[in-house]
Amino acid sequence: MEWLKRLFGSILRGSSRGRVAIEVAADTVVAPREAPQDAVDDMPVAVAEDAAVAVAAPVREPAREPGPEVETRPTPIATARVETTEIDPAAPPVLRPALAAFGRGEFKSALAVAAAQVDHRDAGVRNQAHRLCAQSLAGLKRWDDAFDHWLALFDDQPSAYNALQLATTSVMCDEAERGEAWLERFDQLNARDLPPALARSEFLAALAARGRMSLALPHLQWLRDVYLQLHGTDPAFLQQRGVPSFEAFLADSLPILRGALSPLDVRSWYSALDGRLDERGQQHLQQWIAGLAQAA
Repeated sequence: MEWLKRLFGSILRGSSRGRVAIEVAADTVVAPREAPQDAVDDMPVAVAEDAAVAVAAPVREPAREPGPEVETRPTPIATARVETTEIDPAAPPVLRPALAAFGRGEFKSALAVAAAQVDHRDAGVRNQAHRLCAQSLAGLKRWDDAFDHWLALFDDQPSAYNALQLATTSVMCDEAERGEAWLERFDQLNARDLPPALARSEFLAALAARGRMSLALPHLQWLRDVYLQLHGTDPAFLQQRGVPSFEAFLADSLPILRGALSPLDVRSWYSALDGRLDERGQQHLQQWIAGLAQAA
C-alpha cells in the first residue's frame, strides 16, 4: 500500500499552496471509474464488490456532514453551485454569524467569520469552519484556495464526501489529472451512501464548466451505460437510485458531445441507447435524435 500513499501524496495534493486562510468548493459527487458490464433487470439488484454503480438497490440518505446543507437531489447533470440554507441549530455559536451570512449569499462576510476559526482548539468547530470557508469560496469562485480548505478537512475527516469535493474542486482549478485521482479516492471510500451516478454527474459538470469536453466523454459514456443497464426511465425509479432524469441526461449531455464529436458522431452516440430502454425512454430518445437530425 505504500505506492498508494506516495501516489496520493504527490498527485492529490498537487499545487496546494500550504495552509490558506480561505478556500473554495464545488458541491458535487462522483462515481466509480469503471462502467459495469453485466446487464441488470429493472428491479433493484445487489452490486458486485468492484462495481458500485447506480443500479444498486435504492440509495439511502448519506450521513450528513455538519455545516451548510448542500442539495444532492438527482436532477439534471449538476453544475458547480452553492446553495443558500437555513442556520443549523446544532451549529457552534461561534460560527452562527458565518452561517447566517452564508444563507444570505454574503460569501465574503461568511468567509471572514469562518476563517477566524480554522485554528480553533475544538476539532468540530475547526472542521466546520474549514467546510464553511470552502463553500463560501465556491460562491466567490476562488477555486485554488478552496482546494486547501477541503484538503485540511479531509486530513481530519477522510470521507467519501470530502474526497468528492476535492475531485470537483481540482477540476475547477484546471487540475483535471488531480481531480481524476481524487475521484478514484472517492470510489475507494464510498460505502454506497452517495449515489455513484449523481457523483459522476457532478464531476462531469465541473469538466464541462472548464471546457474539458474530451476528458468528460468517458465519464458521460459511463453514465449512458447506467441507463442501458437500468432500462427503466421512470423519474421516480431513477431518483431512488440517485440517477439524473433521462430528459435531463439528454439535454445536459449535448453540449459536452458537441464539444468533443462531429454532428454525425453525436447522433450515433445517442443511437447506442436505441432499443435498450423502456417505452417511455424510447419515445424520448427517438424524438431527441430526430430533432438533432433536423437541426443538422
